[in-house]
Amino acid sequence: MSAQVAVNLFRPLAPGDWETSGGAEAAPVYDPEDDEPVLDDAWPHLRLVYKLLLAYLESPALKPALAARALSHAWVRQLLGLFASGDPRERTYLKTALHRLYGRFVDLRLYVRQRLALLFADFAHDGDRRHPGIAELLEVLGTYVFHDTRTHDTHTHGTARHARHDTARAK
Repeated sequence: MSAQVAVNLFRPLAPGDWETSGGAEAAPVYDPEDDEPVLDDAWPHLRLVYKLLLAYLESPALKPALAARALSHAWVRQLLGLFASGDPRERTYLKTALHRLYGRFVDLRLYVRQRLALLFADFAHDGDRRHPGIAELLEVLGTYVFHDTRTHDTHTHGTARHARHDTARAK
């Protein structure tokens, strides 16, 4: 299934209307509120593939241990690269697919967070202000951080309670 998705989704993205061939310095800043979205002509086909991917990731019959072999780091990296698509419909499906992937494949969580950190570092340090999917990626990362913080707080409060108990007992 992952190979079928890869063949149909992983493609070179067409440059957006906001991009120029003069390099990052010559390119204007992409503003999703002012710039028209770049709608992909292949969207009807891509939409079907995204629906198939989501059905696969949400299937109760999916065994994460078996599917994890097919969903390699390279596959995840290519999926994250599609967030640079100018088509907001595609980025919406990508966001949902990434949430499902993150939720079901615990072994990929660290890698996803690391790749997101690299994407944000490139965006911030290289002056590449033309990434149309940066808002969606920030939203995804915010969800992960919130989830991880909630989990951490639960563990921290329990640990702090035990530490206070141990300190009181030591006196």
